[in-house]
This record gives sequence, structure tokens and C-alpha cells, in this order.
Amino acid sequence: MIRRLRLIVDTPFMMNDEGFNVEDRSQFKILREALVNMLSHFDPFSTIHSCIHIYTDRVEFFNAGGYPVPISQLGNHLYSNPRNPIIAKIFRLVNLSETIGYGFDMMNKWKEITGNDVTFESDICTSTVTFWLNSDRATNRATNRATNRAEGDNTYTDATDKVVSILEFCKESKYRKEIYDLIGVTYQQWNFKAFIEPLLLHDYLELTVPDKPTSPKQQYRTTKKGLLFLETI
Repeated sequence: MIRRLRLIVDTPFMMNDEGFNVEDRSQFKILREALVNMLSHFDPFSTIHSCIHIYTDRVEFFNAGGYPVPISQLGNHLYSNPRNPIIAKIFRLVNLSETIGYGFDMMNKWKEITGNDVTFESDICTSTVTFWLNSDRATNRATNRATNRAEGDNTYTDATDKVVSILEFCKESKYRKEIYDLIGVTYQQWNFKAFIEPLLLHDYLELTVPDKPTSPKQQYRTTKKGLLFLETI
């Protein structure tokens, strides 16, 4: 889940005081805080399932259980009363969450960092945090990713082009060697990890023989999710 959240946001490069390029992970940290907050406050006795909805213009963290205080008071206290204190403590111990009482302050920084709104909704049974994205995000995703990496750096653009080529090519099932020949790389394990494995992990490609991943008859096919992705670019 953390890995998927990482793919939603922009992580532009910036230069630190020592002259090194580092990623600006502030957007990702806000969504990570929203995930931690959702898990810390969900109602384990509810029949409603907590989930994250990802749309082209927003990301919604839908949680079972309403907030313990009115929305107008969120972030106004220097303490927190999570429904699941043990889960909340574990996240703090591994440095995956803010100090108690400051999580909502971090989520409210979304507007300052991205220029887009963040909204909070709550009733007696559920709560929702919505982070709004640029409305043209889906159609310009590949361009935005390349621009945010670094001016003049074509590495990411090239990788994106290869992804699109693979998904188009695999609308009909293809062997691994056929994919390598398409994108002009050698039959090496690191090329599998670089170009094919990420598409499998994110459900853009699927195995034709899923119960035998190393089968010599194994082929790769674009999934429905992969086809939807192709429609957005």
C-alpha cells in the first residue's frame, strides 16, 4: 500500500545545502500520514470496510467510524484519542506517523504544498479525507512525471515510453523474450525486474500461467487495469 501511495504523488528533485539532489517527499508523507490516521482510528467492530479510492482528480481515504470530535475541532488539541492505540503506537515507534495530535496539521499542509484542497467529512458511522489532485492529472501523467524528475533528464520519459509499448504489445499474450526484443534490451534478470516485474506488481500485466511463474510456456498479457491506463495517455 505504501508503494502504491508513492506512485500517486509528485516527488520533484531539489538540491540540498550540500549540493546533492534529493527527492521532495512532502506530498507522499502527507498521504502516508492519512493512511496511518485511518488505520489508527478505524472501528474494528464496524461492518463497513475502510478503503482508499483513487480517482483521476482526487484520493479518498474512507474509514469505518466517525471522528470522535466535530470536524471544526480537528487539530485544535495537543492530544489524540485513537480507537486503536496499540496500532498508533507501533506506527510512531517505527517513525511512520507524526507526534500525537499533529497528524491533522500535516494533512492540512496539502493545500499549501500542492495548491489543491483537502476536505474532511464525518458522520456517526464513517469518515472521509479527500486530497484533491490536478483535474488533468490522468491525461498528463507521463509528462508530469518526466518534468518533475529533472529538466533535460529523459530517463524517465524513456522508461514511460517502454511501459506504454509493453502494454500495447501485450494486448495479445507475449513471451518474455518477445518483450525484450520489442524494447531493445538483453535477456537478463535485471531487465525483468526493471520493466516487467513492476507491471506485474501493480496489476498492469498478468501471467498466462499464474500457478507456474517460471513455466517455459509463461506469457504476459495486459490486464483490464493496464488497458484503462492506456486509454488515459
